[in-house]
Amino acid sequence: MRKIVGMLLLVIGVSGAAMAFQVDTPEINAGSGVSALALVSGALLVIRGRRKKS
Repeated sequence: MRKIVGMLLLVIGVSGAAMAFQVDTPEINAGSGVSALALVSGALLVIRGRRKKS
């Protein structure tokens, strides 16, 4: 299940960067936001995966 979620996050990150469009505030665009969200979500999955199992 984690592999599926990880792959889904990668696809979302790539598609968000590919479909980004020009906005009024170029500092924060859709591609950057989606990529940041995918990166944080992936990091959380890695941290949860490395946690000791009780």
